[in-house]
Amino acid sequence: MQLRYRALGTIANVYQIIGAFITIGAVLLAILAVINAIFNRSPIYTGYGYIQPNLIGQLISAAGILIGGGITGIATYAVGEFFHLLRDLELNTREAAACAEETALYTRQSAALLQQLLQRRSQQPTVPRQTGEYDPR
Repeated sequence: MQLRYRALGTIANVYQIIGAFITIGAVLLAILAVINAIFNRSPIYTGYGYIQPNLIGQLISAAGILIGGGITGIATYAVGEFFHLLRDLELNTREAAACAEETALYTRQSAALLQQLLQRRSQQPTVPRQTGEYDPR
């Protein structure tokens, strides 16, 4: 059977691509934050004076970028997969309905043939049987 809801498939693919970009971007930003934390040790002016950036704080910030971006990217990708799941569920439901309809058709045809066979058999003249002979009817 042919897939329906092409727009839903396109939207699902867009969500998956965006989710991949978010995850890759989060990894790259976390790497840049770690590089900045290690190599950029220049003081920061805050308005009250210069302060030295804290290495541990910057590394925790990089870990937060990685975890938050990773979760966001994976969740966005999962939304796309969910849309694909809905399309596949619809296709499987349609195929199951078509199989059930075909089975019902065969069942009706078999019942009609069986009924015809029973009517023909009841209309046949019966042959007298000898005693002790097996009668399959």
